[in-house]
Amino acid sequence: MNSRRSRLAASACLVLAVTGCGVPEGTPRIVDSNPHGWIVAVEPDDTFTDGYELLQLDGAGTVVITKVSIDGDDGLTLVDALIAAPDGRRFAAVQYDPHFPPTGPDFGDPDDLVPAVGSEMAAPQLPTSSGDELFGYELILGLKAEGKGAYKRKAVVIDYKANGHRKSVRIPAELVVCSGMRAGEAGCEGT
Repeated sequence: MNSRRSRLAASACLVLAVTGCGVPEGTPRIVDSNPHGWIVAVEPDDTFTDGYELLQLDGAGTVVITKVSIDGDDGLTLVDALIAAPDGRRFAAVQYDPHFPPTGPDFGDPDDLVPAVGSEMAAPQLPTSSGDELFGYELILGLKAEGKGAYKRKAVVIDYKANGHRKSVRIPAELVVCSGMRAGEAGCEGT
């Protein structure tokens, strides 16, 4: 009987560890965003900036990003990931810059961009100038399409630690990259 209880207790601990159910209430988490997507035309083998992912925290405390990855087609490569802090940006999020790191002023001062992995984010974030929304932290991805073709990303995945607990969030951020092709309403056009 003790052997059965031990197996049940071990199974329950494994389920809690995998699902995150054992994470105490109030532990900060990166909020899931609504599904969204866009299409962009780029030159083959050029690294470009994909912004727009606004990371906001729910709960008091801090989180530390441990890994950033993408779920997408082979040939679409995540070169690097940076974080723009809530202060110093003109807009909450900017979608695109043809260079990486971004050179446009809308992303804030390039010297203020820091590597995403190892970044510590705190809640609450600063309000926008209108005071009705929170800027949050913008995740800025450097992406590269290897050669000519159409590539699709389904999601951005962020692993992080919150109060010592490992967590992960999958952001349903679809992206179609037309490398060496035109971006049209129906997708990538041209051969």
